[in-house]
Amino acid sequence: MDPAHQNSRGLTPRCLTPPRPNPRPAPGLLCTSNWDQCGFQSLRLQERRIDPKGVGWFIDANGVGAVVDSTAMNASSVTLNDVVAAHRLLRDRNPLVQCLTNTVSVQFVANALLAAGAAPAMVDNPEEAAGFAEIADAVLVNLGTPTAAQVESSRLASAAARAAGKPWVLDPVGAGGLPWRTQVAVELLANRPNVIRANASEVMGLAGAEGGSRGVDSSAHVADSVDAARSLLDRAEVVAASGEVDHIFAQGSTVKIGGGSALLQRVTATGCALGALTAAYCSVSPSALIGAVAAHAHVAAASEIAARSTSRPGTFAAAFLDGLDAVDESALQELVRLD
Repeated sequence: MDPAHQNSRGLTPRCLTPPRPNPRPAPGLLCTSNWDQCGFQSLRLQERRIDPKGVGWFIDANGVGAVVDSTAMNASSVTLNDVVAAHRLLRDRNPLVQCLTNTVSVQFVANALLAAGAAPAMVDNPEEAAGFAEIADAVLVNLGTPTAAQVESSRLASAAARAAGKPWVLDPVGAGGLPWRTQVAVELLANRPNVIRANASEVMGLAGAEGGSRGVDSSAHVADSVDAARSLLDRAEVVAASGEVDHIFAQGSTVKIGGGSALLQRVTATGCALGALTAAYCSVSPSALIGAVAAHAHVAAASEIAARSTSRPGTFAAAFLDGLDAVDESALQELVRLD
């Protein structure tokens, strides 16, 4: 068994041993007779590991396991039941997210993760970045205020996360508008992020840097970024383009998420928090697509809850954190609209 399929104590859980006669079934084949083969809605994950080829082991609390191809899973549609199940897992597991984020957003991102039910770790120096990525459940790389040291940390952490089978999210802030950071974002794609989370202009800018036909357009809408987002799917499992209606792209699937408050655009770091929450959800979800959709749904619901109590950006920032904490199954059922 490869080290990537061992648990945090270096032991191979008994449930990772596939049934005979196949020592390791082909991706997409379930390794157990008592797993609900219709979906993962009831799964309570204890171990989640994805190897660099996209093959993953998912282990639940009862010792039930499977080998799956995470890219193939993305082709399935995401239901509200999947979102609710992912939310329950987030609260149960409290995943540890290593955040290499920008200096403007550090405190807000940390508080957002705590409010939502995850745990932040702002470990972003080159001496510790790779080692901590192996310990964390997920990694966020945000290029909002990149320095040479943080870029080096981002390279190290993303490579370590990929090697260890930990999900990592790239938030290419300013891609397409500033040449150096655009090049950094392109280089980081070599470590194949599980999710690229960005606005439409950044998606288009990053795709343009990769040979696409369009660059940054400050007035871009999500609908303008569809082709650019799809062109990036050979470098990432999922591309999440946020806007008035969020679009989550995966191979063979696009999920649209409506709702959310316009006040999100008037408070800095809400997008950075969304990137961190996406990483957290990916660590407890059976696919990057479900993780990305669940994170965007959680943020949309939280922002609507916050907007009930205020119409001003200053108080909205605090109310949004409260909203992240307040989101529960009923709020998701009431406020989230998936298409």
